[in-house]
Amino acid sequence: MPVRRVVPILRMSLDGGRTALTLDVLGRVSGRSRRRICGALSRTAPWIAGFPRARDELLAGGTPARIDRAATSPFGTEGFGTARPGGVTLWSDRFGAHAVTGALLRYHRDAGGTGGRLGFPAGDASGTAQEFEGAPDTGPVTVRTSARGTFAMPSPVVRHLGLYRDPYDILGGTLSEAEAVGPSPWGTTGVAQRFERGLVVAVPGRPALLVAGRLLRLHERLGGFGGGLGFPLTGALRTVTALPGGPLRGNWYQVFEGDRETGWGSGLPGGGAMGVAPDGAGAAIPVSGPIWDAYCDAGGFDGRLGFPVAAARGLSSQDLEGGAGRSSRVAQVFQGGAVLWSEEHDARTVSRVVWERIVGDGGPDAVGWPVADQRPSPDDDDPSAYQQEFEHGTATVRDGIARIWRS
Repeated sequence: MPVRRVVPILRMSLDGGRTALTLDVLGRVSGRSRRRICGALSRTAPWIAGFPRARDELLAGGTPARIDRAATSPFGTEGFGTARPGGVTLWSDRFGAHAVTGALLRYHRDAGGTGGRLGFPAGDASGTAQEFEGAPDTGPVTVRTSARGTFAMPSPVVRHLGLYRDPYDILGGTLSEAEAVGPSPWGTTGVAQRFERGLVVAVPGRPALLVAGRLLRLHERLGGFGGGLGFPLTGALRTVTALPGGPLRGNWYQVFEGDRETGWGSGLPGGGAMGVAPDGAGAAIPVSGPIWDAYCDAGGFDGRLGFPVAAARGLSSQDLEGGAGRSSRVAQVFQGGAVLWSEEHDARTVSRVVWERIVGDGGPDAVGWPVADQRPSPDDDDPSAYQQEFEHGTATVRDGIARIWRS
């Protein structure tokens, strides 16, 4: 039958919803006629223009098989598919023809097929993983199956895994689907996916980062992404310096957003924060707000304070250890000293010898809070001598010995 007579008949077939019958007829005509007919039909059904190429690629090297139209993906991608032993082969003009089989096929079907959140396969399976087109809210995703289950990983998580020579040896198996997390107190939102040994976090416009080990436990204890640390700004970093004679080389720390509003209940106003995991510590320790700022001003890990030995605590005249909770006066002890913060005098760094003398001489309430940073002692011929003013006195240090002079 001439092409000009076939086209109206097949157009009526399409208009009547008989897509499978139309494709079956097109599959039986010669290649040249098929292209001409599809070209004519595409004026009212644009998706059918790809059928000749799809048929050639889907059936390449194989026996004739039924070809069906696939559901349009969330990105608007059109395509076709055909059943194969153990699976299906799906074709789109954007990605070509790719087989989907086994657990990956079951997951793809449960996710809605090509019209669901995975869209069309973007490549062949590589071992137990296969990349898919994804959806507008996720972008490309990779589905991986293992003994732990089958899960989809968004592209930022996949790019992070590419940083490791053997990512699953480092992170372990995937334990959950990626889920939306946040907002943090800073308004940040993102997605996070849990692995056996950590959490990979992705924020739009930033590389995905890993939070793991003691730092992850600290993050969760402080309320997760909506709590005092918020989202990570760096991956875990390893120190390369230490206090002279100190065993700090090779400890881990990670910088987070912090909490602008609540200061995570330490009594501090909010601000940037980091979690640190000193060797030998049972848990990671947070440093936040103005204490974090003062710590950085003092040189951080390269400065004289070293690592924190405890979390920030509110101090009272009755109990130097204080307790968690809000306070207008907060101290955090470090290996090389302490940082004391008050609403009146902001955060001030106190050297280790001065802090130890204060603790042994009645505590901070006896001498008061520092009102200024330490400075060289005037009229002293020892250039290493210094002093620091407090609310109720002055601390002086000479030859490594601290004295408290109360006013």
